[in-house]
Amino acid sequence: MLLTAAAITACAAADLFPVAGTVVNATANSPLPRAYVHFYRAGAAKPVASVITGDNGRFQFRLPAGSYRMFAGTRDTWENYGAHTPGTLIGSAVIVGPGKDTANIMFRYFPPGAISGRIVNDTGEPAPNALVQLIRANVEAGIRKPAIFAFTRTNDLGEFRFGRLPGDVPYYLAVTGEAWYAQTAGLVSALGGTQDPPDAHATAAYAPVYYPNTADPAKATPIVVKPGEEARADFQLRTVANGSVTVRVNGPAGTKGTVTLTYDGVAGTVATQQAQQLTLGFLPPSPDGQEPVKQIQTLQGVPPGRYKLTVSGALSGAALAATASVDVNGSDVTVDLTLKPPPKVEGTVHLVPGASPKGAILVSIRGEVSGSVATARVRSDGSFSFPAVMPGHFRFALGGPAGFFASQVEARGGTFKDGLLEVFEDSDVNLSVTASNEIGELRGFVIDGDHPIEGVLVVLASAPGQTRAFQTESDGSFDFRSTPAGRYRLFAVDNTELEYARPDVIAPYLPGAREIEVVSGSSKEERIPITSPPTVR
Repeated sequence: MLLTAAAITACAAADLFPVAGTVVNATANSPLPRAYVHFYRAGAAKPVASVITGDNGRFQFRLPAGSYRMFAGTRDTWENYGAHTPGTLIGSAVIVGPGKDTANIMFRYFPPGAISGRIVNDTGEPAPNALVQLIRANVEAGIRKPAIFAFTRTNDLGEFRFGRLPGDVPYYLAVTGEAWYAQTAGLVSALGGTQDPPDAHATAAYAPVYYPNTADPAKATPIVVKPGEEARADFQLRTVANGSVTVRVNGPAGTKGTVTLTYDGVAGTVATQQAQQLTLGFLPPSPDGQEPVKQIQTLQGVPPGRYKLTVSGALSGAALAATASVDVNGSDVTVDLTLKPPPKVEGTVHLVPGASPKGAILVSIRGEVSGSVATARVRSDGSFSFPAVMPGHFRFALGGPAGFFASQVEARGGTFKDGLLEVFEDSDVNLSVTASNEIGELRGFVIDGDHPIEGVLVVLASAPGQTRAFQTESDGSFDFRSTPAGRYRLFAVDNTELEYARPDVIAPYLPGAREIEVVSGSSKEERIPITSPPTVR
């Protein structure tokens, strides 16, 4: 065992409590030999205690009372204590102290899995250099959100493999690529050589395909990899007549940016077909200076489909953008776009009477699809501004001083519903936000008789867009701090992957939930059992 100097100092000045247990291979149901075990204080970058176990997977520490995060696994892969889904950072804390049973911890380690396969073309020959994208569907903030997890390219035999994958997680696979003769033509051109066009083959491309070998992204289905196992996914690509997209961009000279062609991918994701760097200024402006500079760029080898063409750039720090929908059906398409500033999102935060924040209030918007977050500081007069926001849906939130939340939001120029802000093209948005600090605290335990239940999900349901969740700690405890005052429904489920932010998902649990009221400035404690799952008929 290794204890840091800080931990040794703390141990000398505090009572110590036993922390011991076994790291178990959850698949083999046997001890994990030479397991790496680490204990961290909340927010700390370095562990307070670490050990490599023997062949029996046993570990044993003595630590001061407190809350600890525990991680264990092999040299290459690890898990978070209390994680029900392999590879997730969501888990439970180990609560150490008087009356806490921490001497018999069972840590379940899930060995990683893998996905491999082979990709061939429509004649059965290997498809080298095809792009394979792995899309993982995890629950984040109560909603299952697929996002690109990894990508790779096939070798000369058309083979690919993704290793060290968390198991028991849904993955989607998407494959795109170019025929070998199209790749050769592009290489010869790049080297300055010439090549006779091989008739129809010069315009050939592979249509995108999704697991299990479907060309329709709406029919794509996930593949679930079992821990420690390797799943197989083979594909056959279909050759189609491609086209090109030529974009003529009007904008100020010197603008630098990107031309991007995207399309709707699987399970609500957005996939990139092609992207090119853009610099306006190669073509001289008109002699009288009245016409804008025009840059012409062509994206070659675009398979048939409906795409979104986006040009985004900046000049002297100011953002410029333009978008258009494009249909490609084996032919060449030309699109004219004029760069202009994207919409602004600005507004004012109004404090409820008597509220006085200790520190700056922050406003944030998070892209519902991209997941990217932008944050703005609220000025002394209550105003805030996001000078350039691409059209789309965003989650809105207040941050900064503990306890402040948006009790009411009104939008002009956009829409705001259930915590979701929609920004439209060619329309600035003005928000009026009421910030309140009328909060209380709700804490308690999930129990089965007199026994606490760790690692289950406690849901605090209110209005859509405001439902919260907490995974119980090792002693079965939960703690909803800084909870807006109001009436709620409280229940617990043995399913940490529950999409609790979806009203239709939690509706069957509400009849069995406990009705509670959180009063501003108060602290309430509840003890609740597991709520039975809804009966499937």
